[in-house]
Amino acid sequence: MKRERLDEILLRKGWVSEEQIKQALMRQKARGGRLGSHLMYYRTVTEAQLVQALSEQFGVPGIELTGRQIPPELIQRIPVTLADEHGILPLELRPESKTLWIAMLDPDRSDVVERVRQTAEVAHVEPHVAVEKVLLNLIAAHYHGATGDPRVDQVIELPDLFEEDLPTAGPEPKECDTPAAAEAEKPRVLMVTRAAFLKNLLVSIFEREEKMLTVVSQLDQLEAAIQESRFDHILVAEEMEEAFAGWIDDGTLPAPSGEVTVFSTVSDSLLENPASYSRMAASLIRALRDRIELLLPPGSWRPPYTLMANEIRSLAKGLGLRQLAVDGLVIAAHLLVPSGETNPRGSSEPLALKPESFLGFELSLQTANYLLFPWDVEGCLRLFSLVVSGKVPPERLEEDPSESSRGAQILALVWYRYLAISEYLESSEDLFRLKTELRRQAGRLSSSALVEAYGRLLESTEGRPGTGLTHDIFLISDPNETGNQISRYLRSSGFRVLELSDSSEAKRLYERQQPDAILINYDTYPVPALEISRAVKRDGKSLLYAFTASDRPSLIMHLLDCGFSDVFVPPFNFDILVARIRKALAIFCKLDRRAAGQSGSSGTFLELPFVDLVQTLAMSQRSIHMTLESQKGEKAQLYMQEGQLVHATCDGLAGVEAIYRIIGWRDQGSFRMLPATEFPETNVSLPNDFILLEGCRLLDEGRV
Repeated sequence: MKRERLDEILLRKGWVSEEQIKQALMRQKARGGRLGSHLMYYRTVTEAQLVQALSEQFGVPGIELTGRQIPPELIQRIPVTLADEHGILPLELRPESKTLWIAMLDPDRSDVVERVRQTAEVAHVEPHVAVEKVLLNLIAAHYHGATGDPRVDQVIELPDLFEEDLPTAGPEPKECDTPAAAEAEKPRVLMVTRAAFLKNLLVSIFEREEKMLTVVSQLDQLEAAIQESRFDHILVAEEMEEAFAGWIDDGTLPAPSGEVTVFSTVSDSLLENPASYSRMAASLIRALRDRIELLLPPGSWRPPYTLMANEIRSLAKGLGLRQLAVDGLVIAAHLLVPSGETNPRGSSEPLALKPESFLGFELSLQTANYLLFPWDVEGCLRLFSLVVSGKVPPERLEEDPSESSRGAQILALVWYRYLAISEYLESSEDLFRLKTELRRQAGRLSSSALVEAYGRLLESTEGRPGTGLTHDIFLISDPNETGNQISRYLRSSGFRVLELSDSSEAKRLYERQQPDAILINYDTYPVPALEISRAVKRDGKSLLYAFTASDRPSLIMHLLDCGFSDVFVPPFNFDILVARIRKALAIFCKLDRRAAGQSGSSGTFLELPFVDLVQTLAMSQRSIHMTLESQKGEKAQLYMQEGQLVHATCDGLAGVEAIYRIIGWRDQGSFRMLPATEFPETNVSLPNDFILLEGCRLLDEGRV
């Protein structure tokens, strides 16, 4: 016999209206739970009315729980896991008949009732249906120590308490917006915990903060949740950590797609985090980088720690390691400092990687122990030492899925690349030889699967900024703190830096060997800086940068007019400084490689966006004629004279309007450019940056 729905019963009795049902259903869809709880939230029905309707629906007695006292010895008869999993609360024990009265959410689950009978060691169990919200509040109070037992028909959940007092975070949803569409855009969080009451406590809080939380406590629930949707973050309670890891290791669950965080309790997790974890980790890594400078002998080879850290992060995340493990590996990499005898420059073959290759390996282990980082950095380094010593059997490398094992192999591969073979290959762009050398280490430094994963990573980043030690930079500065800091950051990012304090020597060296970029301290060398800028402008083979303690706009504009690609002023952010140089060099060198041996070069906006192309050509002070075409067949002509846009046409448009149209092509265009010595009449007089910024604004507004 088909059971009558709760809303049908309530409508038949005349206790609710269709509109009130619809209102409660909308809230239920957003927050989960039973319909009755949401009807009580809106004070549409009382607990007594809802209990009567539920009793009629399930065909069992109903019971009002508000204000009911439960003896502690009765609570002990049903374990917390059973109470949480099925929403069960013991109410009364009748000794004469050995009958236990219980309240439960689904009283028609005969299998659960039988399980309660056996667990409680009674002859009979009499189930009663109760209101979800009141029942779960009592379970939380009696089994988990939650304080308070408020009447549900007076409950206003914490996130809703302030809805009328605080401004909303954004505009109201449009009438056509559906709850499902709004939910799909929110980050999804999965919580794995045996404390099922957290579902009722935290779901609404996450919802208020624009996140969708799903709480599960059993393996079958976890499997169903992962199959149903992709989660951006997974929270695993400390008591479930071992079981969760075991399910992944034995293949019961797929490797998580989102970041995994282990927490103790909700209150402890909040109290123990007074600062952002990511900032604290970044601060620790930066401090370790400064420590390296104290340990390395003057003039010795400095590994590109920034490049290494980027590869470690990409590889570890690709293998599904947790954020703690990823950061722990980066910390471990910064604890390894090569000895002065390990510089491989000039080697005829790759060097051997061994613990003796590093300066004070025991000191590194001791430092790892002192750090007390919440991941076993010391244990990973010890395993790394065994791996590079050849003391780990190949079968263990292939079969051990633990984070420490995979982490040690990642460290071994990355250090082998940069310490043992990069300089031997002379150029890390020699991808084929690099992958060949790495594959020879399969079964010794790493599993073959991890070697191939590293090879795919290197292949995917080939030719991008920061993928190899391929750029030479002249740093012209007297010894000072700013210059020293710039040198350190450039070296750690993989650049070969030649430090020069004699401007005359710098000019002579430039005439013999043009570097990829020149960075000069303008305050110390104002006149030589302008002389070098004229030579660079004439040759067009190097990018030119200046740094100065002055932030006067007139000086900055003067240097840009003289041909400097960029001017860096205080406050110096060295990470951003290096990133800007690296990006410009990547585009600049790509254009140079295309033009080598040709009268011109070509490409698409998909691989080299139009805005980046114009900015790079401006930096190099080039004079070019560019022919462009969109995928729809629109054609355009563009001229730049010494890096400045001077003439543009595009399908009947001229001047800046033509450039705006080209920007509107987005990535669906191609270009071919040739050197230019003659130019048509000027129809563009605005600065490049103004045109590009305005074009991007119009693009965002959908007007081009």
